[in-house]
Amino acid sequence: MAVGRSVDSILFKVLFIFCLLSIRAFCCEFLSAQSPPEKVKFTRIEVSAGLSNSNVTCILQDSKGFLWVGTDDGLNKYDGYGFQTYRSSETDTVGLLKNTINAIFEDSRGVLWVSTRGSGLYTYDRRLDRFIRNERFSYGCETISITEDHRGHVWIGGTRYSHAYAASFDPITGQWKEFQIFPTNESICSMIQAGEHEFWIGVRRTGFFKWNSENNALVKYEPRKNDPHSIAGSNIIRIVKDERENLWIATREGLSKFDIKAGTFTNFTARPGRRNSMVVNVVRDICVDGDYLWLATENGGLSRLNTTNDQITNFLYDKMDPFSLSDNSVWCVYKDHQGRIWAGTFSKGLCVIDDLQEKFSELDVSLENDVVNAIWQDSRNRIWIGTEGGIAVWQDGDVRYYKHEPDRKGSLSSNPVLTIFEDSQHRMWFGTWEGGVNRYDEVNDRFISYQPKDNDPQSLSDLNVYAIAEYDKTGQMLVSSYKGLNVLTDERNGKFERHFDLRHESNNYLRTLFEDSNGNLWMGSISELNLYDIKTRKRKRFFYDNDSTRFDAIVNIIHEDRHGRLWVGTNNGLHMMVKEQYTASYTVRDGLPSNIVNGIVEDDQGNLWLSTTQGISRFNPATKAVRNYNVSDGLNSNEFKPGACFKSKEGFFFFGGKGVNVFNPASITLNPFVPPVYFTDFRIFNQSVKVGEHDSLLQAHISETSEVTLPEHFNFFSIEFAALNFSSSNKNQYAYKLEGFDKDWINIGNKRSSTFTNLDAGTYVFRVKASNNDGLWNEQGASLTIHILPPWWKTLWFRIAAALALGALALTFYKLRVRQIYRLNRKLEMLVDERTRALQMANEELMSREEEITSQNGELVRQREELAAQNDALVESKKQQLDLYTQNIMEKSTVISVITKELELLKNGSSAEQERIVKFNKVLHSNILTDEDWDRFKNTFSEVYPNFFAGLRYQFPEITNAELRLSALIKLKLTLKEAAGTLGISVESVKKSRYRLKKKLTLAEEDSLEDFIGKLK
Repeated sequence: MAVGRSVDSILFKVLFIFCLLSIRAFCCEFLSAQSPPEKVKFTRIEVSAGLSNSNVTCILQDSKGFLWVGTDDGLNKYDGYGFQTYRSSETDTVGLLKNTINAIFEDSRGVLWVSTRGSGLYTYDRRLDRFIRNERFSYGCETISITEDHRGHVWIGGTRYSHAYAASFDPITGQWKEFQIFPTNESICSMIQAGEHEFWIGVRRTGFFKWNSENNALVKYEPRKNDPHSIAGSNIIRIVKDERENLWIATREGLSKFDIKAGTFTNFTARPGRRNSMVVNVVRDICVDGDYLWLATENGGLSRLNTTNDQITNFLYDKMDPFSLSDNSVWCVYKDHQGRIWAGTFSKGLCVIDDLQEKFSELDVSLENDVVNAIWQDSRNRIWIGTEGGIAVWQDGDVRYYKHEPDRKGSLSSNPVLTIFEDSQHRMWFGTWEGGVNRYDEVNDRFISYQPKDNDPQSLSDLNVYAIAEYDKTGQMLVSSYKGLNVLTDERNGKFERHFDLRHESNNYLRTLFEDSNGNLWMGSISELNLYDIKTRKRKRFFYDNDSTRFDAIVNIIHEDRHGRLWVGTNNGLHMMVKEQYTASYTVRDGLPSNIVNGIVEDDQGNLWLSTTQGISRFNPATKAVRNYNVSDGLNSNEFKPGACFKSKEGFFFFGGKGVNVFNPASITLNPFVPPVYFTDFRIFNQSVKVGEHDSLLQAHISETSEVTLPEHFNFFSIEFAALNFSSSNKNQYAYKLEGFDKDWINIGNKRSSTFTNLDAGTYVFRVKASNNDGLWNEQGASLTIHILPPWWKTLWFRIAAALALGALALTFYKLRVRQIYRLNRKLEMLVDERTRALQMANEELMSREEEITSQNGELVRQREELAAQNDALVESKKQQLDLYTQNIMEKSTVISVITKELELLKNGSSAEQERIVKFNKVLHSNILTDEDWDRFKNTFSEVYPNFFAGLRYQFPEITNAELRLSALIKLKLTLKEAAGTLGISVESVKKSRYRLKKKLTLAEEDSLEDFIGKLK
């Protein structure tokens, strides 16, 4: 019984294992059938792009979006366009000590930590754009590992003073705590927190440990030779944790997966000759990517491990493929925030796998000739590819080639294969150039050829075959050639029935055949489309010719959509037919990249995917929207061949041209990433402004600056910026606006800088926004406030000070002159008063001595003569006083004129300044040249010429006060210039006033105004 149970148990286990293997084999075959082999494309970024060194040691994308790349010669910051390099310098006493970068890490506070080989630990000062050396851990130790625990403490690990050491930094207290773990000259290369005070650590050439930081307890996991569940080796390089809490350990002896709960290891090592195996054992780095692990190996390329089924795919350098991995020695691998996979190599810089850029995959089938004319996936999931050099057949990872071999019977009749077709009996047919039709004989692995025969009208009509189809109504094979349609009537004997268009020769050059859902046969020629009835041999011609579109062009492809509409791709656009009527045409004017439409495939949403000579387009018949794709989106080439398109039953699309592009249309989505926008450089006269120097315009890096002030002579400056979208960054678009100068946004395409010259003084706000490669915009963008200072002589304070100084100077001059004139007037007044009193006394004395005067007549005569002389002296005194008043008025007018002219020079200032100037001018006129001055003049003048004003006013009542003043000045014999100065007007104005006065005085033209007025008393 025990033996029976044992045998049953063994049989059960064998059966169970067999079932598992069968299921696995079925799943592998199912998966293989579900998806064609898609080639992973690598984009290479090397030293020629600005990378400081080809040996890349570590990679990290920071929280702002910049990519940091450590190399053997400096640290690089990448913005999608170029690199900024940081190196050690003899003049820099606080920066990098060495140029070989060990590790880059960003903590939860956004602080960037860097360590260099041999010695050196640093943090990055974003504000000053420089690295600050940590003096405590920059000498006598080497830091390899930098990480952070769940409390936000930063941990570093390496070797120090011949010990494996670790240290933790508390960012709150700013304190470090150091740990010497055990004596060794080897460094801790990786640390992962296992629990409170516990860490998993890997030590180079030593082993894998669990370490307790509280008591320094160590548990070592040793490799055991005969135990497949022990770790692969002791030379640890890297440890990572996946989403299922498993540890993955990279060693020089292979890859180990550690099940923490079970305490067991699963190892992955190189197994030469096996597909599902790494190429080498040395794993230098690991990157977790969902259910996948990316493995950087030394001389074994980049490997991808599917952790759900342990399938391994290897990516190696291929010198014939520019999109392969650039170097088989990969030192680091990293997944960025948008899912790109970056690989750093030993000697060829960076490689990146970017699905956001490479939307379209290449069919991973090695072709001896990459000019693809036809594609077909048969009922056995084989992919047949017709090229200019024969046929390639892919099946389960293997590729077979068929060519024309003149010395071997049953070979392909001609190498250029133009069309492929599988009939209802699952037999494969091939149309060739100069080789007729070939049918593949599966049993005998040979080709049966059908070609024209001389003097045999029942043979194939032409060697050039462009299309093959099976007519559903009769089951007959149809062959289009450059000599009409051929219907296969006798397959065994190769008999065909030929159908020619005797009236229209061009219709015999047939390019395509299509049977619609109603059983109608459509034929496309090099000139038009035909609806053909094989039985009656009648044809209906369709040619579209109006003012907007001409249809007389080569028909390349015919497709019927889910609504029964017929779509015709030609060399002159895409045309739609409904119920045998042309209803619409679409060309480059409607958004297509080319008028040559070579292929049409419909997806599950009703979109038409069109292959052209300028890329692939997705056309929505409902909305008429077109989205175009080209080589920058992952296409092998922009040019595709006529009819080289196919849709598999799994929904994959194939388009042929240069190789084969394969994709699932549902996976072709827009890049959803809204790129952050940063300023990257600020230049004055094309020179970058240095940061942080005492006289620098920038006290922080331009990316950390929100406001800048420029002196007026720095009037030529440039601002550079970048949108941190690394996917086809050349397709990122930019627009900017300088608020205070520009009214609207200015689109500048993919240009990344703006330059400004000769801006007026003032405050401006520079704004820039950007889109990613698929046109998704960051509308917020970035902004910078710019203050431009005016020159000192244009400042408000200078203008006010100048106006006040001129006013004060004029006022001082006026006061001095008034004081001088006042003193002169006082002297004249005293003299006049004295003379007047003397006259009064004399008159009184004469009156009191009237009797004496009468008796002394002689004495009276004498006294009268004396009185007349004194009276003349008084008149002369009044004339002198009149002259002084006249001179005073003239000098005041001159002062006013000078000040007015100075104020006129300031009228270009602000409105407030102009208002003050007007007020000041009024004050001058009201305070300096007053009506009182003219009244004094008039009174004094009247004392000298008592009847002058009254006589003029009496004779000429219409005369004005101004004209009376002018008459008085003429009476005083003032020149034109003196009169103009006295009246405060121009000489020209005086002339005009004299002319009007002469008219009012009714003087003839030849009469002298001076003579007339001079005679007045």
